[in-house]
Amino acid sequence: MYEHYCSWKSSGVSQSEYSRLNDLAFGQFHYWVCKFRKEDTFSGKESSGFVPLIVNANGSFPIFEINYANGDRISFHQAVDVSFVKALLG
Repeated sequence: MYEHYCSWKSSGVSQSEYSRLNDLAFGQFHYWVCKFRKEDTFSGKESSGFVPLIVNANGSFPIFEINYANGDRISFHQAVDVSFVKALLG
């Protein structure tokens, strides 16, 4: 089926048209197209222009930042009390 998948990608026709032209059951071919696309995406073979977004939840990115006009910046990597933030801004 992978050969059909590669052939279909370069054919420029729809999945249903390719299935009809090659005597393939559309549902079965569509299943394999989805499977191979998923594998291509994870292996970096798919050239759609999109890349997977991986969210790092280990706290390496701040929740929010305060940027002062002089260029100073305070970054918060966890939740803080609002009164503390008010004191910094005041």
